[in-house]
Amino acid sequence: MNKEFKVLEDGNMEVTDEKGNITVRYCGNSIQSELLSENKTELIDNKLKTAEKKLEEDKKVIKLSNCMLIWQPILLAVGATVGFITGGISNPGNFLIGAIYNALYLSLFTGFIAGISAVYWAILKTVYKKKVKNDEAKITSINIIKNNYEKENKRIKESDYQRRGFYPNHTFSLEQDTEKINEALDNQINMVYDSNKSYSPKLTMKRK
Repeated sequence: MNKEFKVLEDGNMEVTDEKGNITVRYCGNSIQSELLSENKTELIDNKLKTAEKKLEEDKKVIKLSNCMLIWQPILLAVGATVGFITGGISNPGNFLIGAIYNALYLSLFTGFIAGISAVYWAILKTVYKKKVKNDEAKITSINIIKNNYEKENKRIKESDYQRRGFYPNHTFSLEQDTEKINEALDNQINMVYDSNKSYSPKLTMKRK
């Protein structure tokens, strides 16, 4: 992210990023808007990466929930089987009676645990399915804004800001303007998301 720049006496400029790295670049007629345009592109890409990471994490929760729901009946069956075997072994004189009694006892116990666990994972799955749907809608909204901005840049290069008077060896900060761009992007993403969410359960992007 471009943080600030300084025009040099030879006509070039030093650009400092948020990590303090300095690069020397050609100083054009619209240097400020060029650097801010780069910041805006990076902000959009970062928001997209964050949304995609959240989607991936939420999908993992759903996958885990499905796995745990599959294991609950298995847990119940294992409990009944273990109870049957241990009950019969502990009472060899009445193997069948002891086995059935212990199997029923452990089945009730494991069934209670499995039931509570199944309800928990089913609720969690439902909650995260909704989150995944919202994540996908957010990603689509960001992609719409990204595509529109790329098209706009192709048509009108560096038109968002007016060039100020720049003079050599003076450092010009880009942080305030970058923060305004970031806030505007958040508002724009939310507006696109809200306007399309009620229109369709699955947003679609316009092709370039």
